[in-house]
Amino acid sequence: MVASTPIMPELRATPQQRRTERLRFPRAKSYISELDIVRAVACASVVAVHVMGMVRGLDSATGQTEVIGGIFSTLWHFTRESFMMMTGLVLVYSYSREPFPIGRFFGRRTVERIIPYILWSMVYVLIYYPRRDTLGWWIHFGHDLLLGGASYQLYAMSVNMQFYVVFPLLLWILTRLRSSHVPLLLISLAAQLFWYVDVAHLPPGQSPFPFITQNVIHFIFTYPFFFMVGAVWGMHVDEVRTFIDRHRRPVAALSVLTGLILLGRYALIVIIQHRPTPIGADVYEPAMVFWSLGAVALMWLWGRRLTGPLLSIPQRLTAFLAKSVSKASYGIFIVHVLFLRIFFADFATRIGGGAAIQFLVLWAMTFAASFLLTRLLLALPLLRLALGDVQWSRPHALSAPPPTLPG
Repeated sequence: MVASTPIMPELRATPQQRRTERLRFPRAKSYISELDIVRAVACASVVAVHVMGMVRGLDSATGQTEVIGGIFSTLWHFTRESFMMMTGLVLVYSYSREPFPIGRFFGRRTVERIIPYILWSMVYVLIYYPRRDTLGWWIHFGHDLLLGGASYQLYAMSVNMQFYVVFPLLLWILTRLRSSHVPLLLISLAAQLFWYVDVAHLPPGQSPFPFITQNVIHFIFTYPFFFMVGAVWGMHVDEVRTFIDRHRRPVAALSVLTGLILLGRYALIVIIQHRPTPIGADVYEPAMVFWSLGAVALMWLWGRRLTGPLLSIPQRLTAFLAKSVSKASYGIFIVHVLFLRIFFADFATRIGGGAAIQFLVLWAMTFAASFLLTRLLLALPLLRLALGDVQWSRPHALSAPPPTLPG
């Protein structure tokens, strides 16, 4: 008599085997579809900020262009804070379980974020800093790698990597102090406001930490509140979703108010007091803290309207485009400066119609080229590694799929 083979051998796994599998491949949580809009709009706004900065620097730009461009740049500068909030949200949402798989966490961060950061930093340094003196080149590369200075958008990646280092401790604190999340938010908000009001504007000669003050945008100390907001949000996604659904109009009204306050500050400084536009558009101001929250809340509300089975055709198309851009947002963020520099050098002065047309054409060209290159890289098995896109395999049926949200 032939022994029968169990149809589902995984059911006979020992408790220790099941526990090991849960640690290695924890069960995926539901996909937060609202974040597609947040990522897509934030990504488009990053490109817009950088294009606007280029257009405002043209010799043909007028004083009116400078003032109007400063208004849009001020509103679009919620991007860095929104990405930091999303990083905290996604990581806590994906890893808020015990015990924390620290080896797996840092392994994935190395492959998906650190290696691409090093690779693209080298690409930018090779392009913009020709290799003449070997020792000098490596010193320059090491400095840019430390501070995210190889290209002006990469500092955000270096800040995120600093967050990865402290994330296990933060997750442990949030898990142990579940009843103290509001005080933690208030403490981080106070630290954020103090930093923006005082430390971020100290001249290096008056600062006790001149190196940090001189490179203030490159360190995690500059953004504690935004990471904390995202982390606490990640612990309470369902509760936050329910709250915003119940108070949709007040949330939208308060969010718009934060934007109006930011614009009022800009108008006071630039239009009424006739002070330089960079002062009015300074992103390290208390008003920007609240506008960043408001902007993310507005994008979340928009994304919420695009969820559910009963969507109109325009809503479905918007949701599809948002998800497509969301999947490519990391790559667009990395590569768009390459295309912007090329297009600006070759086409900016040839585009007629004034600064508005120049901006729209350059933005569309840069965004489209970055999106297409990213999709191409993601479609090729080896090159997709340059963007940290790795398919994490599962050994057998006991394993649940890895988290669906990228960290």
